Amino acid sequence: MHKWNINYAHVLQIWRAGCIIQADYIADMLQPIFAKFETKDSMNLLFEKSVARDLEKAQPSLKKIVIKALEGNFVVPALSASLEYIKYSCSLDLPTQFYEAELDYFGKHMYDKKGDDPEGKPETGKHHFEWKAA
Repeated sequence: MHKWNINYAHVLQIWRAGCIIQADYIADMLQPIFAKFETKDSMNLLFEKSVARDLEKAQPSLKKIVIKALEGNFVVPALSASLEYIKYSCSLDLPTQFYEAELDYFGKHMYDKKGDDPEGKPETGKHHFEWKAA
């Protein structure tokens, strides 16, 4: 890390007074959180309960916006990347499920279904799907 000692609570004041982005709601929500962290280099706002609650409430709307934008052939990289980041960071269904399916498809590596192994031990799966005829 660069150890820049940025005071994020002060940065929010710049946002609040900005001529392009006047983010009162964001500033009001984040001010107490950033004040708690002061100048720490590592913080993840997804672990803050108030932020996580707001993101959970907003995720269905964000999804609808991204879908409509894609249907209209609009470019929304910040919104779509934010949606994917939230899904990836907060989901209990990590991309490992897709990875397991790829392994099974290309080499019969087998996979587990949800609930097969509540402890999540790293073992060869119990199931195989015949993805295509041999």
